[in-house]
Amino acid sequence: MYQKYKHFPNEQHTTLDELCDEFKVRKSDRHTATGDAFITALIFLKLKKKLSI
Repeated sequence: MYQKYKHFPNEQHTTLDELCDEFKVRKSDRHTATGDAFITALIFLKLKKKLSI
């Protein structure tokens, strides 16, 4: 979704840390299963809103 939002080619990858910086999401509990899942969910919701879907 982020690649589509930024019009990046499919080969370009973005790290979760980069996404946190882009969407201003705190990196608390980073590198734990629950922390990474929670951060991913927050970024998903913000990205979904930006894409109007």
